[in-house]
Amino acid sequence: MKIHKSIVAMMGMALGLTSCGSDSNDQTGGNDSSNIVRINAGVNSTKGNLTTENLTNFGISITNSKSEDHTYANVQVTGSNSTTWTAGTTMYWRQNTDEVAIVAYSPYKANADITLETTDYAVSVTAEQEEADTSIDFLAWKDEHYVPKTDLVNGAVQIPLAHTLSRIDVDITFSTEYNTMTLEEIGDSGSEIVTAENPFDNVYISGTVLSGKCDFSAETITVTADEGEAENVYPYEIADSYESPLDESGEMQTGVAAKAHYQCILVPQEAEDFTVYMIIGEKTFKWESGGLELLGGKIYTVSLLIGGETQAGVSVKSWSAGSETDIEANI
Repeated sequence: MKIHKSIVAMMGMALGLTSCGSDSNDQTGGNDSSNIVRINAGVNSTKGNLTTENLTNFGISITNSKSEDHTYANVQVTGSNSTTWTAGTTMYWRQNTDEVAIVAYSPYKANADITLETTDYAVSVTAEQEEADTSIDFLAWKDEHYVPKTDLVNGAVQIPLAHTLSRIDVDITFSTEYNTMTLEEIGDSGSEIVTAENPFDNVYISGTVLSGKCDFSAETITVTADEGEAENVYPYEIADSYESPLDESGEMQTGVAAKAHYQCILVPQEAEDFTVYMIIGEKTFKWESGGLELLGGKIYTVSLLIGGETQAGVSVKSWSAGSETDIEANI
């Protein structure tokens, strides 16, 4: 797996690990500053719980089949792309012509045992999710045939970590008929206009398993859900995203619909009973997907329209930088 120039540019020019030594590609071996492994890392996407901007740690393993002394397991790397990256253990190349295997992942865990042969690394998401919680995201990258002499960029290993889980965007639109309805008129008590502010007391998704296993040995690093009971997941409302049909003076705008936006991260799986529930007081709106295949590294946008009945559309795109191509979803 080689790195596209656009990804290198996205990650910047931070060389990390040390500011001393040479960036020469003519290293001949030895544990000196010229042979220190330097790292630059970023996230191969524009949006997510973990991004290039808030990435602060990851784990890296380097396997050199010719030298146990130059093989490193689960070394923690901390810092940021805008400053430098510092490894908990100083690592060295044996020879810059050696072909090595590199695996990286985030968030870092001290007891992780991850190599190219790892097939069952445990990954999970929480039931109640928060926008600022980076721990529910899981990123990974590998290069099985990395040669420092030809693959280093500005003297550093460029690591474009990629999302392995599935992101769900739930966009809910009220038909404009609700703009003038009261809570009582839709089956609840009270007299406030439903859409003056986000009316939902709760939004949740049922029908998915929250844990899975990551297979680093696959051609593409893949996470698959465990067999087990499905649990409810409570997406977070994206901050400041609610779209009110009222203008700045509080007057209703003709033909403008209220819109609420939620987001969560799920483990990839065949979610046969994927269902979205939206609750206002004692009134529940429900959409059953009829089955949704969740693939790793994809963003699923579930667009719901609440009118005489709940209608929906689902679109899918790659969770990576610069990709906006929708693909068909199974619903």
